[in-house]
Amino acid sequence: MAYFQALPSPERSRLFTRVFQLAPGSGDDPLKGHLQTVDITSPPFPYEALSHHPGLANDPSAFLWIQNHAVPIRPNLEAALLALRDPEQPRALWVDALCINKDDVDEHSRQIRDMSVIYKQASRVIAWLGSKTEGMDLAFELAHRLARIREVEDEQDRLSEVPVDSESREEVREVFLHGLSPENLHQLHQMFRRPYFTHYWCVVEVMAAADVIVKSGDLEISFNDIGPSLSSAAQANATPQQDSPLEVWWKRPRAAGDDALLSLG
Repeated sequence: MAYFQALPSPERSRLFTRVFQLAPGSGDDPLKGHLQTVDITSPPFPYEALSHHPGLANDPSAFLWIQNHAVPIRPNLEAALLALRDPEQPRALWVDALCINKDDVDEHSRQIRDMSVIYKQASRVIAWLGSKTEGMDLAFELAHRLARIREVEDEQDRLSEVPVDSESREEVREVFLHGLSPENLHQLHQMFRRPYFTHYWCVVEVMAAADVIVKSGDLEISFNDIGPSLSSAAQANATPQQDSPLEVWWKRPRAAGDDALLSLG
């Protein structure tokens, strides 16, 4: 591809990749940017790594501009870049679909091999669930509140010299779940049915990262904050098939606050 410059050969303590500098813009401004080669073991500037479901091969193509070349991208990536684009400042992103020359077999294999380093070195990883749909705000609201329950219960355990009784736990849950309904729980389950949570590479990318935020449209939450609900929601849906990506999330040890989901069922 004409807009790719060959990466330097890897050295003993240096690994090279490209970072996409997403140009600022808003509204109907076309998506555009340029690629910059960096040593990923010591990046010269902070960058974020995008974790997203690639979509289907037969999805219609959108386009962005890289070094004055029109590059086809799938709609889910287009939606992510539009949501992440800053109106005034460029944004440094590592995106596999843009930063790897897949026509170069040797480079492709090296970059796949170095993927864990790329995600580990990122200032943070953005787990893009897809565009915001009706009810997604209800799912995020419940996830936020379950995370706060976990924090309070963890603090109770830390300060108490004896095990905290179930009545005290229930009081905390009643406070934080006040005003919510079974629809919040339904929408949370729907969120975990999104393709993102059944894609192997998404699991690998999140596991490698030091800091992960989850985004859908303009909604945002720490990946740590969906922990109290992830395994419980997966179990409530159905036991996933053995060796499926969802099984990794489902087997996550239950955390404080998980049982609070039952009161909304």
